[in-house]
Amino acid sequence: MHELPVYDFKGLNFRCALGGHGKVQFAVQTSFFLNHFKDTSAVFCIGTAGSLGQVKPLDLVVATKTIEYDFNLKFIKRDKPVFNGDSKLIESFKKLKPKGFEIYFESVASGDEDVLDASRADEIKKETGAFAVAWEGAGGARACKFLSVPYLEVRVISDLANESAPVDFKNLVSKSMANLASLILSEVEF
Repeated sequence: MHELPVYDFKGLNFRCALGGHGKVQFAVQTSFFLNHFKDTSAVFCIGTAGSLGQVKPLDLVVATKTIEYDFNLKFIKRDKPVFNGDSKLIESFKKLKPKGFEIYFESVASGDEDVLDASRADEIKKETGAFAVAWEGAGGARACKFLSVPYLEVRVISDLANESAPVDFKNLVSKSMANLASLILSEVEF
């Protein structure tokens, strides 16, 4: 792995790296990253998500909890895995001032599934109470919990987790990520 530049966000040094697609890939890459960069003070999972109805496209969801909704036990009854977002990191996001979009501090459902059906989105919302659905979050949360590193998932809404999601995502992904980047970079010292 090559050396990545270090930036500063609210007093936290950070590096940016691609996490991969899916919970397992993100867990593997997060673990590798943390073992390589032992001075890492926190991990952020930053990307897009589908809205589960309460949040409009281009708004941001800072995950107070990441809920692994596709962890389906059949032999025993137990709650789905839930990973709390780091409270200090959440507080740092509460101080940010978005321009032209809203920030919600709510749960994000994490599962390896493209949600392209409004009825499936409703099932996930009912099951988890989450405001957004995305892929990788639980993988990074698991790796960070295992290695005792603070973690926070931050998602910008790129679609409505329904039949039009592929087209909406394609049309909004650049603008979605631009909103997120402008918010974070306005607070970064280079």
